[in-house]
Amino acid sequence: MSPTGTIAKTDALADSPPAPPPLAELDASCQLPVLYFLLSGLAWLLVGSLLQFEAVVRLLFPDWCAICPAMSYGRLVPAAENALVYGFASQMGLGIGLWLLARLGRTPLVAPGLIAAGNVLWNLALTVGILAILLGDGTGHAGLEMPAYSQWMLLAAYMFVGIWAVQTWAHHSSGPLYASQWFLLGALFWFPWLLTTAQLVVVTFPGRGVLPAITAAWFVGGIQHLWLTPLALAAIYYFIPVITGRPLRNYHLAVIAFWSLALFGAWSGPARLIGGPVPAWIVTSGIVATVLLLIPVTIVALNTWPVLGSRLGQVCQNQVLRFLAVAVVCFVLVNLGNAVNAFRFRAAVTHLTLNEWARSFAFLHGFVALTFLGAAYHVVPRLMRRDWPSPRLVSVHFWFSILGLALVVIPAAVDGLRQGRELNDATVPAARILEQLRSVFGWRVLGLTLMGAGNLAFVTNFAWLLVRCWTPGFKSAVAFFANEAAKSVTAR
Repeated sequence: MSPTGTIAKTDALADSPPAPPPLAELDASCQLPVLYFLLSGLAWLLVGSLLQFEAVVRLLFPDWCAICPAMSYGRLVPAAENALVYGFASQMGLGIGLWLLARLGRTPLVAPGLIAAGNVLWNLALTVGILAILLGDGTGHAGLEMPAYSQWMLLAAYMFVGIWAVQTWAHHSSGPLYASQWFLLGALFWFPWLLTTAQLVVVTFPGRGVLPAITAAWFVGGIQHLWLTPLALAAIYYFIPVITGRPLRNYHLAVIAFWSLALFGAWSGPARLIGGPVPAWIVTSGIVATVLLLIPVTIVALNTWPVLGSRLGQVCQNQVLRFLAVAVVCFVLVNLGNAVNAFRFRAAVTHLTLNEWARSFAFLHGFVALTFLGAAYHVVPRLMRRDWPSPRLVSVHFWFSILGLALVVIPAAVDGLRQGRELNDATVPAARILEQLRSVFGWRVLGLTLMGAGNLAFVTNFAWLLVRCWTPGFKSAVAFFANEAAKSVTAR
């Protein structure tokens, strides 16, 4: 196996009977839609990162571009979050998930052309939604900022993908169902349920009183734990045993992780409403659910850490395992921090501070993003039948991403504790608290710059690979048309 851990002669599951179609045929069936999803996800990653960087600049220099309402902080932040959640994370997760369904089911992808059409509609809906947010047509509900017409377009686009993804699973060859398939199927069913319910209750037919706020909080918790987390765990449960060549420890506990995530995932959202004018029992249920989410987190750690720990040398050399190992650590630490800070006595200090923001950032950029980017390093060469052109760019991507993530998250998490204590102290002026946060924003600018440079290295490597793969075909096409043109001239 190469140092980047991309091309391997066989996969760990390649000998599982029965496997009528060869692996090359399976990869060919999903090449078009998977590459579309991955390329679209990378494009939105760059857009979202740019919007995040611009939002931090606005915090440091509020007078810059002040005459342009579309560049205000209140519009840049939701636009960046939607670009990263729906544009980057969701599309990368769907691309990796489609490849996993074909590989694990030993069946070609069903209707790849329709799935690719769904990808086009998805990007159109997302573009319309983000432009609407920047132009002031957002809904104002966290996680549901895009207007209703854009969200319904997104749901219609998802149907093109979800229906045929489930059909692919339905045609899978006989054999055991792996944990990756459980998580993928769960995510495919949960996402339309979450989006439809939230759109009807919060945006299209808003309920009275605090019902929209409760539903919006439930939706945010569901997107985090019933959509992005299952997609990422499906990749982790597949790639770690495949690359290391060792089965996961305590694999039988994975079913408990799946069902506990299904039961408590969405209900963790109302914990965000601590201190709000909502019934106390709803907030308490959110706190309990957040703490109980430590059950699947502990099981994931028990499944993966013994394998990674026994293969430390391989983890240090294999770039895919590096990404996945850091992602698992982020997953455990973020959920542990969420559980500890869910209690009311802790939330009184950390709620609505940079500490809470740091945990959300670490979840999206540390757990979800690193998982999907690491998985892409394994999947893309198998689709293109070529290895990555530059292993050095892979290392640059990893180290810049890790260093940038640390520079963004650690100062915000630490200073968020001080911010919370001072906000609870009536003798501390608010202007002083804001002034002390400028250093944190400075670290955030540096960290986002490094992360952006790392992502740009990945995009460069990806583009280089595409050029190397398609140049021979392009040259052949040019030569063919040149010969045909010469024949026509000679005939005349």
